[in-house]
Order: sequence, then C-alpha cells, then structure tokens
Amino acid sequence: MIEVAKWSDIMNSRYGFLARALRAGLAFAAVAAGSAHAETVLNGTDRDFIRWDSQIERAQQNMGEIAQRRGGSSSLREFGRRVQQDHAAAYFRLREIAGSLGEKRDEALDAIHLQVEQRFEAMPAGRFDVQFARHEVKDHRNFLEHFRAEVAGGTDRNLRDYASRQIPVLEEHLKEAEALASDAGQGQ
Repeated sequence: MIEVAKWSDIMNSRYGFLARALRAGLAFAAVAAGSAHAETVLNGTDRDFIRWDSQIERAQQNMGEIAQRRGGSSSLREFGRRVQQDHAAAYFRLREIAGSLGEKRDEALDAIHLQVEQRFEAMPAGRFDVQFARHEVKDHRNFLEHFRAEVAGGTDRNLRDYASRQIPVLEEHLKEAEALASDAGQGQ
C-alpha cells in the first residue's frame, strides 16, 4: 500500500526547504496576478475599442487583398498592399494587447463587413477604383475618430499607446485614399 504524505511531514523533511520555496513562489504568483489584474481594469471605452478595432483590422486586411486583386490602376493595387500589411500588423499588436488584458476578440467578421466585401467583390471593374478609394476615405476618417477617442478616453496605457501609434498610419492611408479618389474621379 502506498502512503500519502501529509503536508506537515513534507515541510519537516529534508524536502521541506523545496516545499516552502514552492509554496512561497505560488503565494507570490497569486499576489502578482491579483495586482496585475487590478492594473488592467478596463473601462467601456477600452472594451468597445478592442471589439470594434478587431473587426476593423480584419476587414481592412481583406479590403486590401480585394484591392490588390481587383484594382485597375497600379497605384490602387499598391495602396491595397499597404493597407493589407499595415492593418495585419495592427491586428497582430491588438491581439497581443487584448490577450494580455484577458479580453477575447471575435475572429469572424460581422455581417456588415462581409456585405461590404461582397459588394466590392461583385462591383464592375470600371467602377471599382473610384468606389474603393471613396470608401477608404470615408472609412479612414471614421477610424481616426475612434482612435483619437481611445487616446483621449481609454484607461489602459498599452491600448492608448497602440491607438496613438496607429494614428499617423491611418492619416497616411487617408491622404493616399483622398489622392486616389481624386485621380480616379477625374478618369471617370
């Protein structure tokens, strides 16, 4: 018959030092986890931003891929490549931050974003460039409002830093989309 040792027997044995060290380590980890959790209490702005931006970054990756495939001009295809790459990098960073905060993101796109993609996939080639560029102008203006709101009203420092670092990227995309919309509109 195998005997199960009592905790007190282990603590008094030659393994007592290791048992006490393990117990102290577990206690420290519990305290550290509790204090880390206390520092990451998110407000509604942060939670809403994570959910919203998760959708946006995924949708923009897909829109960039669509522009690369369907764009009539090389400048629109190149813009699509940059949009896809920049938003993929942003999504990766957002996932890291959200994961560290214990926030789950929905990996699937919602119905609205899927409908937009389907509309652009089915759009006649002659209308694609100008419509895509105009859509990206509108979207990036909206994105900038949301990112600035997170910087101003978010409580998590990592999310605010992330949003702050993305603003110049979004501003550059907006400038490019405005130029493309202007160029494509003149060709129509």
